[in-house]
Amino acid sequence: EIISPIHITEIQKCQDDVFYFKDNYILILNPDELQNKLIKSISKYQKVQITSSRQTKKTYAAVIYALHQFNFARDKIIGVVSSKLAFTKEFISNTSNLYNQIPSWMKIKARNLKTSMTSEMNVRIIIDLADEKCFCGYSLNTLIVENAGHIKPTNLRECLDTVMPGIVYDTNYKIIVLEINEITPTDF
Repeated sequence: EIISPIHITEIQKCQDDVFYFKDNYILILNPDELQNKLIKSISKYQKVQITSSRQTKKTYAAVIYALHQFNFARDKIIGVVSSKLAFTKEFISNTSNLYNQIPSWMKIKARNLKTSMTSEMNVRIIIDLADEKCFCGYSLNTLIVENAGHIKPTNLRECLDTVMPGIVYDTNYKIIVLEINEITPTDF
Protein backbone atom coordinates (compact mmCIF):
# COMPACT_ATOMS: atom_id res chain seq x y z
CA GLU A 1 0.00 0.00 0.00
CA ILE A 2 1.28 3.44 -0.93
CA ILE A 3 1.61 5.77 2.02
CA SER A 4 1.02 9.47 1.46
CA PRO A 5 2.98 12.27 3.16
CA ILE A 6 -0.08 12.89 5.37
CA HIS A 7 0.01 9.26 6.50
CA ILE A 8 3.73 9.48 7.24
CA THR A 9 3.08 12.55 9.40
CA GLU A 10 0.25 10.76 11.22
CA ILE A 11 2.41 7.68 11.83
CA GLN A 12 5.15 9.89 13.31
CA LYS A 13 2.66 11.69 15.57
CA CYS A 14 1.29 8.36 16.80
CA GLN A 15 4.75 6.92 17.31
CA ASP A 16 5.77 9.94 19.39
CA ASP A 17 2.62 10.20 21.50
CA VAL A 18 0.57 7.30 22.85
CA PHE A 19 -2.28 9.71 23.64
CA TYR A 20 -2.43 11.03 20.10
CA PHE A 21 -2.56 7.42 18.90
CA LYS A 22 -5.27 6.49 21.42
CA ASP A 23 -7.38 9.58 20.94
CA ASN A 24 -7.33 9.50 17.14
CA TYR A 25 -7.13 5.83 16.18
CA ILE A 26 -8.51 3.68 18.99
CA LEU A 27 -12.24 3.43 19.60
CA ILE A 28 -12.78 3.48 23.34
CA LEU A 29 -16.19 3.14 24.89
CA ASN A 30 -16.66 5.58 27.73
CA PRO A 31 -13.06 6.80 28.07
CA ASP A 32 -12.33 8.50 31.37
CA GLU A 33 -9.65 10.50 33.13
CA LEU A 34 -8.52 7.51 35.25
CA GLN A 35 -7.61 5.58 32.11
CA ASN A 36 -5.54 8.53 30.85
CA LYS A 37 -3.77 8.75 34.22
CA LEU A 38 -2.96 5.03 34.06
CA ILE A 39 -1.58 5.30 30.52
CA LYS A 40 0.48 8.34 31.54
CA SER A 41 1.94 6.45 34.53
CA ILE A 42 2.67 3.38 32.44
CA SER A 43 4.39 5.52 29.78
CA LYS A 44 6.36 7.64 32.25
CA TYR A 45 7.61 5.20 34.90
CA GLN A 46 9.63 1.99 34.69
CA LYS A 47 7.76 0.30 37.52
CA VAL A 48 4.03 0.81 37.91
CA GLN A 49 1.81 -0.86 40.50
CA ILE A 50 -1.88 -0.25 40.13
CA THR A 51 -4.25 -0.82 43.02
CA SER A 52 -7.85 -0.22 42.09
CA SER A 53 -11.23 -1.81 42.16
CA ARG A 54 -12.58 -4.01 39.41
CA GLN A 55 -13.85 -2.53 36.17
CA THR A 56 -11.59 0.54 36.27
CA LYS A 57 -10.09 -0.06 32.80
CA LYS A 58 -6.60 -0.68 34.15
CA THR A 59 -6.12 -3.69 31.86
CA TYR A 60 -7.37 -1.67 28.92
CA ALA A 61 -4.79 1.03 29.70
CA ALA A 62 -2.04 -1.62 29.66
CA VAL A 63 -3.45 -3.04 26.41
CA ILE A 64 -3.27 0.39 24.77
CA TYR A 65 0.33 0.81 25.95
CA ALA A 66 1.24 -2.68 24.69
CA LEU A 67 -0.42 -2.04 21.32
CA HIS A 68 1.43 1.26 20.96
CA GLN A 69 4.71 -0.53 21.61
CA PHE A 70 3.73 -3.38 19.29
CA ASN A 71 2.94 -1.11 16.37
CA PHE A 72 5.65 1.56 16.74
CA ALA A 73 8.66 0.10 18.60
CA ARG A 74 11.39 -2.24 17.38
CA ASP A 75 13.00 -5.34 18.84
CA LYS A 76 11.00 -5.73 22.06
CA ILE A 77 9.46 -8.61 23.95
CA ILE A 78 6.42 -7.83 26.07
CA GLY A 79 5.49 -10.62 28.48
CA VAL A 80 2.03 -10.88 30.00
CA VAL A 81 1.70 -13.14 33.02
CA SER A 82 -1.18 -14.12 35.28
CA SER A 83 -2.47 -16.92 37.47
CA LYS A 84 -4.58 -18.29 34.61
CA LEU A 85 -3.85 -18.51 30.91
CA ALA A 86 -7.41 -17.34 30.26
CA PHE A 87 -6.49 -13.87 31.64
CA THR A 88 -3.38 -13.62 29.47
CA LYS A 89 -5.20 -14.88 26.38
CA GLU A 90 -7.86 -12.24 26.97
CA PHE A 91 -5.11 -9.61 27.08
CA ILE A 92 -3.86 -10.82 23.67
CA SER A 93 -7.43 -10.89 22.36
CA ASN A 94 -8.06 -7.31 23.51
CA THR A 95 -4.78 -6.14 22.00
CA SER A 96 -5.57 -7.95 18.74
CA ASN A 97 -9.05 -6.39 18.62
CA LEU A 98 -7.60 -2.90 19.01
CA TYR A 99 -4.90 -3.71 16.45
CA ASN A 100 -7.65 -4.56 13.98
CA GLN A 101 -9.08 -1.03 14.44
CA ILE A 102 -5.90 0.64 13.23
CA PRO A 103 -6.09 1.83 9.61
CA SER A 104 -4.29 -0.49 7.22
CA TRP A 105 -1.83 2.22 6.16
CA MET A 106 -0.67 2.54 9.80
CA LYS A 107 -0.57 -1.13 10.78
CA ILE A 108 2.71 -2.89 11.04
CA LYS A 109 2.42 -6.41 9.63
CA ALA A 110 1.63 -8.93 12.33
CA ARG A 111 0.95 -12.62 12.80
CA ASN A 112 -0.26 -15.08 15.43
CA LEU A 113 -3.00 -12.92 16.87
CA LYS A 114 -4.58 -15.66 19.05
CA THR A 115 -2.09 -16.59 21.79
CA SER A 116 0.83 -14.29 20.94
CA MET A 117 1.56 -11.43 18.60
CA THR A 118 4.66 -10.85 16.48
CA SER A 119 5.28 -7.76 14.35
CA GLU A 120 7.53 -7.37 11.35
CA MET A 121 9.60 -4.98 13.51
CA ASN A 122 10.42 -7.89 15.84
CA VAL A 123 8.12 -6.84 18.65
CA ARG A 124 6.44 -9.76 20.36
CA ILE A 125 3.73 -10.03 22.97
CA ILE A 126 3.92 -13.41 24.67
CA ILE A 127 2.02 -14.97 27.57
CA ASP A 128 2.82 -17.33 30.43
CA LEU A 129 1.69 -18.45 33.86
CA ALA A 130 3.18 -16.89 36.99
CA ASP A 131 5.55 -19.49 38.42
CA GLU A 132 9.25 -20.34 38.71
CA LYS A 133 9.47 -21.13 34.97
CA CYS A 134 7.70 -18.05 33.58
CA PHE A 135 9.37 -16.70 30.48
CA CYS A 136 12.40 -18.91 31.11
CA GLY A 137 14.85 -18.28 28.27
CA TYR A 138 13.41 -14.89 27.31
CA SER A 139 14.85 -11.46 27.93
CA LEU A 140 11.78 -9.29 28.31
CA ASN A 141 11.69 -5.54 27.82
CA THR A 142 8.27 -5.21 29.45
CA LEU A 143 6.52 -7.41 31.99
CA ILE A 144 2.79 -6.97 32.53
CA VAL A 145 1.38 -8.83 35.53
CA GLU A 146 -2.35 -9.19 34.97
CA ASN A 147 -4.61 -9.68 38.02
CA ALA A 148 -1.65 -9.78 40.39
CA GLY A 149 -3.94 -9.96 43.40
CA HIS A 150 -5.11 -13.39 42.25
CA ILE A 151 -1.60 -14.84 41.93
CA LYS A 152 -0.22 -16.73 44.91
CA PRO A 153 2.51 -14.52 46.40
CA THR A 154 5.08 -17.33 46.21
CA ASN A 155 4.29 -17.89 42.52
CA LEU A 156 4.59 -14.19 41.73
CA ARG A 157 7.85 -13.95 43.67
CA GLU A 158 9.27 -16.96 41.75
CA CYS A 159 8.14 -15.42 38.46
CA LEU A 160 9.75 -12.07 39.27
CA ASP A 161 12.96 -13.81 40.38
CA THR A 162 13.07 -15.64 37.02
CA VAL A 163 12.32 -12.58 34.87
CA MET A 164 14.25 -9.81 36.65
CA PRO A 165 17.82 -10.79 35.72
CA GLY A 166 16.98 -10.50 32.02
CA ILE A 167 14.68 -7.51 32.12
CA VAL A 168 16.92 -5.09 33.99
CA TYR A 169 19.60 -5.19 31.27
CA ASP A 170 17.32 -3.01 29.14
CA THR A 171 17.59 0.54 30.51
CA ASN A 172 14.07 1.25 29.21
CA TYR A 173 12.43 -1.79 30.81
CA LYS A 174 8.90 -1.66 32.20
CA ILE A 175 7.18 -3.65 34.90
CA ILE A 176 3.44 -3.08 35.11
CA VAL A 177 1.60 -4.82 37.94
CA LEU A 178 -2.19 -4.63 37.72
CA GLU A 179 -4.59 -5.13 40.60
CA ILE A 180 -2.28 -5.61 43.54
CA ASN A 181 -3.58 -6.31 47.02
CA GLU A 182 -2.10 -6.36 50.52
CA ILE A 183 -0.29 -9.71 50.02
CA THR A 184 1.10 -9.02 46.54
CA PRO A 185 4.93 -8.79 46.55
CA THR A 186 5.80 -5.20 45.62
CA ASP A 187 9.56 -5.16 46.14
CA PHE A 188 10.62 -5.62 42.53
